[in-house]
Amino acid sequence: MKLNVRFFLILVMSLGLIVRAKSQDISGDLREGQRLLRQEHYRNALPFFEKVLTKEPKNTKALFGAAVCYLHRYSKEKALTYIEKVYALDSTVDKHIHFWMGRVYHQNYMFDKALEQYSIYQSNLSKKDLRQKDLVKYINQVHTAKEFVKNNQNYLVSNLGPVINSSYSEHSPVTSMDDKLLLFTSRRSNESSKEDLDGEPFEDIFQSIKLDEGKWSEPQKIQLNSGGHDASIQLFDNDTKLLVYKFTKGGDIYYTERNGDKWGDLKPFVGINSRDFEADAFISADGQTAYFATNHYKRNGDLDIYYVKKKADGTWGEATELKGGINSDEDEDAPFVTPDGKTLYFSSRGHKNMGGYDVFKSVLGDSGKWSEPENMGYPINTPDDDVYFYLSSISKKSYISSYREGGYGEKDIYEISPIPSVKINGNVTEDRTGKKVNNLQILFVSTRNTTKPVNEIAITQDGRYSATLTAYNSYRIKLVDGKDTLLTQELDIPFTADESMVLTRDFVIPFIQKDSGVAIILPEKFYSGKFLLRDIHYEKGKSALSTLNQKELDKAAEILKKNPEAKLKLKGSVESNENPTLAQERSKSVSEYLKGKGVSTKQLEVVDGFTDGSIVALESNFKGTPTMEFDKSIINSAAVGASFILRNVHFETAKWDLNEVSRNELDLLISILKENPTLNIEIGGYTDNLGEDAANQILSEKRAKSVEEYLLSNGINKSHLSVVGYGEANPLAPNDTEQGRVLNRRTEIRILGKL
Repeated sequence: MKLNVRFFLILVMSLGLIVRAKSQDISGDLREGQRLLRQEHYRNALPFFEKVLTKEPKNTKALFGAAVCYLHRYSKEKALTYIEKVYALDSTVDKHIHFWMGRVYHQNYMFDKALEQYSIYQSNLSKKDLRQKDLVKYINQVHTAKEFVKNNQNYLVSNLGPVINSSYSEHSPVTSMDDKLLLFTSRRSNESSKEDLDGEPFEDIFQSIKLDEGKWSEPQKIQLNSGGHDASIQLFDNDTKLLVYKFTKGGDIYYTERNGDKWGDLKPFVGINSRDFEADAFISADGQTAYFATNHYKRNGDLDIYYVKKKADGTWGEATELKGGINSDEDEDAPFVTPDGKTLYFSSRGHKNMGGYDVFKSVLGDSGKWSEPENMGYPINTPDDDVYFYLSSISKKSYISSYREGGYGEKDIYEISPIPSVKINGNVTEDRTGKKVNNLQILFVSTRNTTKPVNEIAITQDGRYSATLTAYNSYRIKLVDGKDTLLTQELDIPFTADESMVLTRDFVIPFIQKDSGVAIILPEKFYSGKFLLRDIHYEKGKSALSTLNQKELDKAAEILKKNPEAKLKLKGSVESNENPTLAQERSKSVSEYLKGKGVSTKQLEVVDGFTDGSIVALESNFKGTPTMEFDKSIINSAAVGASFILRNVHFETAKWDLNEVSRNELDLLISILKENPTLNIEIGGYTDNLGEDAANQILSEKRAKSVEEYLLSNGINKSHLSVVGYGEANPLAPNDTEQGRVLNRRTEIRILGKL
């Protein structure tokens, strides 16, 4: 017995030592990660945080530290996952948590959430806090980013791939005149790499050759690299000379001349270099002007762009600041001037900016002054750093260094290609007869946010049409005759660099009878049932009708007066925390309103209410449809283009799954379509205006698609269905109230015609 007790005590002591050692390991790793994070050594700090998280997945301090590291070096998407996880676990983990959440949302294009977090952080600062200025800047950047992403420019930005880019920073792309040689700067690691104080390798210059198939060869270091930071800047004078940055005396510019297949010794650029930081330079095509970025002339130490002119004796003159509003209170860097000397590209942290460095453009006017800088917009610029813009000498392509989603590490090198316009034309004829159709409008509406929004209209003449669209986009095409939409199709145009591309697309519209009516047979099961007046909603604790409610009831009154034999039971509803008697008061308010519109008292009965939200339901007992949208007297001679709202097809916020009530409503629609097997309809999804425009567009398409899938699963022929997501377009009511938003979240059925 004593032996067993002694063994148990030894076991407990051993387990305690193991737990204590594990705790000490976690504590040590966390402290080391936090120490490196304070020094902004993100690459070296991250493994310590991840090591802690393998043992304690919910360690909030490790999650927070890892989120900040991922934001700066590896993956903004992972930063988002980690920062939201830590906030859900402990919203007080760090006093700057709202600032970092703002930064993460900003970098992940979640602009409304970024504004919310920045504003919370700003409100917790005193008015005299120096960080207030930074918060104002970040908030302005979010507004700019939101504007630019919504109105993007026609460019395709493509990563040069894993041969050129690594998990380290790649930047400063420089191409030869024939575009076959690429010089760039990288901090990638190898056996001979030396590390800087931040724990990452020093920058070296690499070169790569473009192969026949357009791919780049494995990069090789050039012989100019030293033991410190070296960076490529510019090839000039017919690729015989090269500008190079070296970290000497705070940072200086050097040049070298090609000697056969090697570069000569580096020489300092006299006339530019100072005791301070010279970050970048560019020599004009005629060799007479050198533009450079320096912090030598500013008290606050920010970079500005200056220039020097070559004198008659070949030396360089005095440095002069570049005028025209080019320089701001923030950094300006990486000047690039076109061969004609009239267009300047540069990167700046100031001006109207999306975040980090953005690329700007300025044009030299006839007066000799540079124009106000113009932001190149999205997708060239992003909420993070976009810098070292370099134009190709032989094409319209350009190169840039950028830290954006989908990259391989920190900054990567990207190729920028303009997206051209393309011509599209074709014939429009009528089915059955083959007749050419004239004076028909063809609407092309862009549905993918990859280029500037396009809304092109073509008119058919002699059965032909012609339009100009933008490549690398998707379009919804509608053929419209007056108010009638005769045909809806989709078109996807891939990326092309060919500005002379011509597409051909012919359309055959449905045969149209002389009258525009479409006879529709309604099945017997359609004529009775229980349904909700979806648009009758009340403010909490109240029974008074709003203007929006009255519009819905006006429709109900019209139906009831057309069907005097109809009898309706009105069932009011309340939330679970509201007075139950309020349900009957709501029913009475509906009853009184309908009576005031001429509905007979005999047709209305107020019954006990129920707990299911602030709404009113009806039980119908008459042969005829329960809603105006499917009133037999209306739908039997519905015009092509007429639309009917499926009132009881409900969706939860931000979801597109159908519930039981929705399926019951759709079953009625299915019965109509089966009674009318040649009927063609459009299923249109709509949202309110809450959330981002692009997200609402996608959500409306998914909701319309879920309706289509349900119809298909119940035997409806796909050829008779057309699915369109309209996003927050065509609201039925203002979106500034919940009642209005409920009206606008809807599914509409539009009659396209019969085969």
